[in-house]
Amino acid sequence: MVEGCFRRYVCNGAFIAAAISLGIPIQRCRLNSPNVHLKISQESVNKMIKYTEYDQNVMD
Repeated sequence: MVEGCFRRYVCNGAFIAAAISLGIPIQRCRLNSPNVHLKISQESVNKMIKYTEYDQNVMD
């Protein structure tokens, strides 16, 4: 998800830590898994993608 939006690698732990710091609800996928499900709406993801595309155009 992250790599697709930002075209950069983001380590799993950093992404999860950022989600927690923003107060986004998380749920572990499985007991022994480092992966989580994030409770984020599709609308929020679309806004993030739109903002990211704008930000990348400004940086070029």
